[in-house]
Amino acid sequence: MDQANNQNNQANQPKAKPKKSPWKLYLHLGFVLILVAVAGYGYFWYQDIKGKEATAAALTQENQELRGQVTQYEALQAIINQEYKRCQELIAKGSGEFAQFEYCKQYNAWVDALKTGALK
Repeated sequence: MDQANNQNNQANQPKAKPKKSPWKLYLHLGFVLILVAVAGYGYFWYQDIKGKEATAAALTQENQELRGQVTQYEALQAIINQEYKRCQELIAKGSGEFAQFEYCKQYNAWVDALKTGALK
């Protein structure tokens, strides 16, 4: 009877779970840390790429604006040179009205000062 009670007691007692290895826990924890690190790196990489795209777009816009300014400057320079040549021809001929002659003389002096860098 003792044996029967002994067997019943053993059957009623909960079985002890085998102890989990701490290495398995460390392995899972390490895997989670690696995933967090990769996700963090990916996020900052994405933000960096997005920032570079915005910078590239801003530089492209600025480049287009500067090209427009260069075109305007070249057109203005052509107009100034055309007037300069007209005034040189008028002064060389020595004919015409006195007011035009004075205008051309002052205009050519102004253009020469611009070319030499005396005016800024």
